[in-house]
Amino acid sequence: MLNNVCPICGSREIIIFIKNIADITFKTTTEKFNIFCCKNCDAKFQNPFIPENEVGQYYPNASYHPFMLQKKAIPLNLKYNPASIYIRKLMEKHNCNDIFSLIDVGCGGGTFLMSVKQYFPNAQLMGVDVSEIAIKNLNKIGIDGICSSLYSFEINRKFDYIISSQVLEHLNQPYLFTKKLKDLSKPESIIMIDVPASDSYSAEKFKENWVHWDLPRHSIIYSKKTIDYLFKDFTKIELRHAGSLAAVLSSYKISKGKDIYFQTLYEKMILKLVTPITKLFKLHFLFSDKLVWIGKL
Repeated sequence: MLNNVCPICGSREIIIFIKNIADITFKTTTEKFNIFCCKNCDAKFQNPFIPENEVGQYYPNASYHPFMLQKKAIPLNLKYNPASIYIRKLMEKHNCNDIFSLIDVGCGGGTFLMSVKQYFPNAQLMGVDVSEIAIKNLNKIGIDGICSSLYSFEINRKFDYIISSQVLEHLNQPYLFTKKLKDLSKPESIIMIDVPASDSYSAEKFKENWVHWDLPRHSIIYSKKTIDYLFKDFTKIELRHAGSLAAVLSSYKISKGKDIYFQTLYEKMILKLVTPITKLFKLHFLFSDKLVWIGKL
């Protein structure tokens, strides 16, 4: 059933934005999906939503990289990488031997938590994810994990830091999620979140071929205006674009009908060469495919 109101602001001023988008990233289905846009808060959302208890069939569990634990810790020198940004923020406040608590809500395979553990061995860490595969990977590296819906998990404690990376876009009921963030927070807790950015260069350039639409797995895509509306009850510390050139390359490949998960040697060389050049000439708009929101209650 079509939603008649925006899931973020409740406005009825919603219009069709892009029609008949296919699953262009994993090709798990031949179905087509529509994106609507809210004139009031700029939310872009799948309409109708696929119920969250049914969307699992569209995930290729064997190859879905967020569920996999990467072997190397996240480097600190990735200026526009959200996870690298978060670790640098932790380093601004803590020495390597400090004790603090951190929960990663929607932790995936645990690469971020593994990295935090390497940089801060005394940190008290926990992850939550709907994927059993992800939580098993987390447990293998000695980090506690809860396999649960991100709305309904129960944990009787508060955390110094709450992280949620590339999660909100998957959720049909974002306000239930923000309520959970409040439940996990102390007044001094810092919340760090990143999502795909619908107001990015790559989204505007490639339109229906933008890699981060990722339908039907993504429900709502946010711009700065949208995420400000969602977190209007919180105190914003920072809101910025971040990301990498990978979204530009992947979106270009989608527009040409190419497999984005097979990268040729030539493409790897191009990314390696072009990335420092774009930084040198301050072409920051090319690194804008994600939004990083940092705030507190």
